[in-house]
Amino acid sequence: MPVPKPNPKQLCDDLRALGRQAPSPEGRALAVLNLTNKWEGVQVCAATILAQWGGRPSVSALRAWLLRSYEREAGWSLRGQATKLLARCVTAEDAEWIVDLYFAAPGVIGKHELLPLVVALPVGAVRARFREEVQSTDRDKRQATMKAIIRMPFPDRTELLAPLTHDPDPDIQGVARWAVTERMEQ
Repeated sequence: MPVPKPNPKQLCDDLRALGRQAPSPEGRALAVLNLTNKWEGVQVCAATILAQWGGRPSVSALRAWLLRSYEREAGWSLRGQATKLLARCVTAEDAEWIVDLYFAAPGVIGKHELLPLVVALPVGAVRARFREEVQSTDRDKRQATMKAIIRMPFPDRTELLAPLTHDPDPDIQGVARWAVTERMEQ
């Protein structure tokens, strides 16, 4: 008798049913295993369950999944899902690796892909690094820092953005000045 071919819809249905239960070592192992499934939809279902469960084991598995997406030629779609799902369960404990990945990402678009993950972090966990990066000689890092500061609930946002209001890049300077003005008017 022939072995039935795996059905991605059935796999996702099974994963969703698993997600309605409390996390268990076996359930986590099955979800993690499916992060390498050949069907991206099944990977996303597995990642969604891990994000729903949360906790360090989920963050670790989702981080590995995110990093593997960089090995794919067209991994931007999975990175979008990975950043969104990781953002649901990261903590201050994750700030260093997330911010390092953010600033190491290639170009403006590479950094922008990771922005939802960065803005999910507590402001206290990233403030010192952002103070450094607004002074960077790398234009893309300064722009990425500005975008994150604007989107995060920093009570001292105006102070953090102040160096960028005199940035040599007119685009960064203009947006920073706008953001400082908007904050003052609120």
